[in-house]
Amino acid sequence: MWNSIVDFFSNTTLGIAFAFAIVVVIAICCMKVINWMGQEVMPKRVQNEIKRERCAGIIANAVSTKVKVWGWTMLKNVRFAENAMADVLLIGPFGVLALVGCNVRGQLYPVDESSEKMTGYYTGKKMSFDNVMAERLRVEKAVNEVLREAGIRRCRGEAYAVFTNRRSEVVAPESMKFTRIADMNKFFRKDWFAGETVEVDKVVPLFEGKVEK
Repeated sequence: MWNSIVDFFSNTTLGIAFAFAIVVVIAICCMKVINWMGQEVMPKRVQNEIKRERCAGIIANAVSTKVKVWGWTMLKNVRFAENAMADVLLIGPFGVLALVGCNVRGQLYPVDESSEKMTGYYTGKKMSFDNVMAERLRVEKAVNEVLREAGIRRCRGEAYAVFTNRRSEVVAPESMKFTRIADMNKFFRKDWFAGETVEVDKVVPLFEGKVEK
């Protein structure tokens, strides 16, 4: 009987095709097991390390109408340092709002603003990428430093992380400054900015030179 099975797989076209299919199925199963094991199979720094996409265009499109209505000035890709860039910077009569985008999908864990990496999970796979919450903090400090050095003390500078992918679920304390792109209307409520009126024409030139071409 065994010889008959061997002859079937080795001497007939159907048998060869069937054997090939079995090999493919086994290979796929092995790959699934490797992905599931993840941490054990691949080095931690290599596994699912992804680059966080910049998303100035996505954020700009989301706020463009409000910006026109409110008469704000919008700058895109304003870089303060190698690891501190605002995808969008909004300058209005009541302050400066920096928006740092993150276009990554999955369940995200921005545990704090001190670590350089953020962890996420998507379809069971673990990911790590640059911590947008840490960059948000650096950008906010940089914005206020620019204003302080120019002697503009009445202007309020704030930075928010914006998660632009609709498939992202952010797990973080409410005290952290982050928002989803669908919830950005809150920035344009009259009661959101409580500072004194600022001369926009004097503030805009401070940041125009930092726009990355």
